[in-house]
Amino acid sequence: MEKLHQLMTNAFSQNQNNIQKLQAQIADSLQGNLIIESNKSSLQFYCSIGSTCRRYLSKTKQHQEITQLLQKKYDEKCLKLLTQRQNAIAAFLKRDPHDTFDEIWNAFPTECQKKLIPFKEPTAHRLDLWKRKTFNQKPLVPGIKTFKTINGETVRSKSEKIIADLLYYYNVPYRYEMACTLNELGTIYPDFTIYDIRKNRLVYLEHFGMIDNPDYSQKMIIRYNDYVKSGFADRLIISMESSTQPLNVKALIPLIKPYSLTKADDIID
Repeated sequence: MEKLHQLMTNAFSQNQNNIQKLQAQIADSLQGNLIIESNKSSLQFYCSIGSTCRRYLSKTKQHQEITQLLQKKYDEKCLKLLTQRQNAIAAFLKRDPHDTFDEIWNAFPTECQKKLIPFKEPTAHRLDLWKRKTFNQKPLVPGIKTFKTINGETVRSKSEKIIADLLYYYNVPYRYEMACTLNELGTIYPDFTIYDIRKNRLVYLEHFGMIDNPDYSQKMIIRYNDYVKSGFADRLIISMESSTQPLNVKALIPLIKPYSLTKADDIID
């Protein structure tokens, strides 16, 4: 599904929730409609029920009723706008083709694809290029204890193995300790670099495993601040643990699942 169609589908769902919320608020509000009239430098308020009957509302004695009817009037105008917008979104979704550029490309035989210049680079091709691209990786220190992941990498800690295996299980494209450049620290090696295929960008996953160690926590803060200064705040995932609090796997899963290559419906929770 193309990004625009997905955005509109999400907007339709969000709009529907807002419409139902406003409808419930209006249904629970006071009966009648608020009429606002300007009299020289002040406003006068009236409540009307039906087309003929209306009564004056005192600003002092009926302040609460004015406030509630005013909120109702505002909610009704918002509901009208949301309803119009919902109708427009529904019309778009009905007429918009569901085909994607990937589907058009994949419909051609491989022999034909070799002769074509794609309008939009196929997702599978982008992913394949990223997987095959060589990268600078932090070297392991001889003699230290290491752990083997399901995907065959050698990592430095049990928690990193758990994270790597989670990424592999959820079909998230990643690399272990691939070099990255920050503004102040220069070249660093994030624990995991994730390829966000949907937005064609890199996302960094850092596991801070000794946050109750004062020296370590200071370095962690410096590193985090440099990520933010370098413009990576919106593509940074952080997990952490201490000597008394282990890695929270359940909290990490929702953070990595959006980058899965597998359709959401196919992922087993």
